[in-house]
Amino acid sequence: MRSFVRSLPRAALTICLALPVFGSPPAPADEPDLDTLLRTARATLEADLAAWASYSFERRVVRERFDRDGEVSSRITYRFEVRPAGDGFDERLLSIDGEPPSAREVEYHRRLGRFEKHYRVALSAELDNPFGEDLPLLPLLFDQSHRYLGLDEIAGSPCHRLAFDPRPDVVDAPTAERLKRAARGSLCLSVDGGHVLEAEMESVRPVAQGRLGLNRLTLRFEATPVEGAWLPRLFEVRSDVKLGIGRMERRNRYEYTGYHQP
Repeated sequence: MRSFVRSLPRAALTICLALPVFGSPPAPADEPDLDTLLRTARATLEADLAAWASYSFERRVVRERFDRDGEVSSRITYRFEVRPAGDGFDERLLSIDGEPPSAREVEYHRRLGRFEKHYRVALSAELDNPFGEDLPLLPLLFDQSHRYLGLDEIAGSPCHRLAFDPRPDVVDAPTAERLKRAARGSLCLSVDGGHVLEAEMESVRPVAQGRLGLNRLTLRFEATPVEGAWLPRLFEVRSDVKLGIGRMERRNRYEYTGYHQP
């Protein structure tokens, strides 16, 4: 896995750079050069994501579905232990809704290896499925035109806050491009090293693909400091998808905790 990550181009690792802040603090007189700031952030993010692949951690997954009134109609919570293993990861299911899993359930989820699959696709920076629900959605955040909002602070760390706004729609463009253009958001990059500390995004208009349609999508990303790097702490996606004449609204929340060297 480590050699796989190192072989990726830097641009492919800019998967977390965006999200919306509502309210624009004035930029200081010494506003940084955005191209330089983003180049630094992309290089730093590459190093942080490479570091992620060398740690063991706990992954908590909460999957929710909503009814037509916006109320939660179902919820299931999984807890995994994820460890580096060979060129990938070993993903051991610890509990389902707080209850110990059966041996069959543990083996089933180990074979699925959802985290590794999503991690690899996300690193490829290819938005293959704009209607997806996990890390592979992150590439839609980096192809934006950012503007500087000013200095901020996240978890006691000074950071630069940037934002981006929706762009005009291009109806005959690929779905992924249309979704990028429909997005607004913001991100915070640490003053020290350009780490991505926080990012948010939301779509502002529906995007259709045949019988599928994305009515609304929101993302949130948060990182936490680990031995000089900033590794993912939270990734949350809420989507409202049109399916023919029906629709499905769901939210998936992924929490990463307990980082340590295996």
